[in-house]
Amino acid sequence: GNPLSELVLDNLVINGPDKQPAIAIKELRVKLPLMPLISHQLRVDEVIANDVDVILKRQATGGYQIAHLTKPGPKSTWNIALPNVQVHRGHVKMDTGKEWIDLDNLELYVDSSMPFGGPVDASVSLAASYRQKQAPIAVGAVVHIGTDAVDVRSALVSVGKVTLAVAGGHIPKGDAPKAYGGTVAVVAPAAEVERLVPQVKLPADIAVAIEAIPSGTFTDLAIAGAVGGAPVRGFIHGDVGAKAARGFVTAAGLDLTALTNGKLDGHGGAFVAFDVDASKANGDQLPIAKAMIQTWGDVPDAPKLDAVIALDTSGEDIRAAIGAVTGTGVRAAIGAAVKKHGKAMVLERG
Repeated sequence: GNPLSELVLDNLVINGPDKQPAIAIKELRVKLPLMPLISHQLRVDEVIANDVDVILKRQATGGYQIAHLTKPGPKSTWNIALPNVQVHRGHVKMDTGKEWIDLDNLELYVDSSMPFGGPVDASVSLAASYRQKQAPIAVGAVVHIGTDAVDVRSALVSVGKVTLAVAGGHIPKGDAPKAYGGTVAVVAPAAEVERLVPQVKLPADIAVAIEAIPSGTFTDLAIAGAVGGAPVRGFIHGDVGAKAARGFVTAAGLDLTALTNGKLDGHGGAFVAFDVDASKANGDQLPIAKAMIQTWGDVPDAPKLDAVIALDTSGEDIRAAIGAVTGTGVRAAIGAAVKKHGKAMVLERG
């Protein structure tokens, strides 16, 4: 290409701090127009990397070696634009701290704008194959990073059959009280989650959407979804910074066999209403909280059971009351008061 604006490098190798190859690129093509440099603008019209091999090794401190390929320096004052970054036929080998994993057949497309002083705008599209789990990976996102907040215009992440989607996400920055916004949806089949992460065993397939709406310093959450085939609904009014929330969650038709790992057979439901203020709680103090829990269940060869549980906590005190009635009319009630002394619990009444 034009030696004044286009650069082609073959068999580029960048070593890590251990003097071993960290990045290897069979062919790198860069198109860099020179005129914008006069006005302190770095616009790279095109970056195309073919047959890329990246090894992400961990240091003894736990961080990745690749983060130390360059020495820290003064903050850049350039306006940077990367409208067309492409990676083809990539491979990433990564040390997670517990095992090595490989991402094969990686294809990456990036369009980003990073003016001096911000804001940063970027769109990303990535596809790869998770070798050890034989799972396709797909990532797509459009993000705006401003002075006061990070806005995720849209994002879709999928690994195998597990999917996370975000629309209109608003994440405030800084120390001021924060109210969040946007919609998050998750689809997580239990068998697929366990296949990908064996230590995580969901009781049932989960599909849920949560809509967050800013309300002053509070965030209102509307929850709608399903656990197994059972509908789940809820509403929460909370302040993350103040560690306070109130609301309710309800579910009906829950599969007790799946939820209890086969200990119970049948179906049930629950309604939970709560009001929690943990702003003054510490390691020895309980949050100020009140909760009312109503449960019902239908188990074969046993009377239908309905129960109501009331909880009240504050400082070192826990108070609870339980009332239950069976389908045959048998009633029972119990109450208790517990005092927390450090890590010990003392029953004072019950």
